[in-house]
Amino acid sequence: MAYRLRENLFWCSCGERVVLLDLAADRYFCLPPVATPAFRRLSEGLEAGEDELPSLRGLIERGLIVEGAAKRASPQDVALPEPVGDILMASARPPLRAAVRAASFEAWAAWQLRRRPLLSVAKRMEEKGRQAAHRPASNQEGLREIVLGFERTTLVFARSGRCLARAVAAHAVCCAKGIRPRVVLGVRMDPFRAHAWVQLEDRVLVGEFEQVRLFTRIAVLG
Repeated sequence: MAYRLRENLFWCSCGERVVLLDLAADRYFCLPPVATPAFRRLSEGLEAGEDELPSLRGLIERGLIVEGAAKRASPQDVALPEPVGDILMASARPPLRAAVRAASFEAWAAWQLRRRPLLSVAKRMEEKGRQAAHRPASNQEGLREIVLGFERTTLVFARSGRCLARAVAAHAVCCAKGIRPRVVLGVRMDPFRAHAWVQLEDRVLVGEFEQVRLFTRIAVLG
């Protein structure tokens, strides 16, 4: 019987460990070392051997590995270059409208993440991203206002523990301006931590490159 990885299951290698993100359950977890060889075979589109299936039993019972023709499952569904730095913006006080808009969208995003499953939020971001790709992009000044506006939300909301809400909000504001960035989720080990940031091509818009470079990318959304 052939098996494959379920849809909306993301993964990455952090050192010798494999970390998975079940987007439907909004849950990260580490793959047991004993299951790693078989999991990697499945992710490469190869069939797991009969002797390897017992190590995958827990993932099969949880519905993370399902019956079906084996196919390659990249840890990244969207090609995106590794970031090389923050987007360069002259330090300045943003217009009041930009700061208010950023704070309003961040409050909205936090509310959305509390009341809706992360998978639903991700699908909505993907829809908005596709729409933005077909609209004329805002000029550089518009992008500058967005970035500076979200720098100011840390004066209203806590800097830590809100990276996902801030990223979802910044993605929404960018898309409204005809700019399609990506929301990137990353993880690190010892101790385990997760981070979310907004990236446009190879530059970080929101999320601080000095923080981003400490994390291994696990999923690209939007």
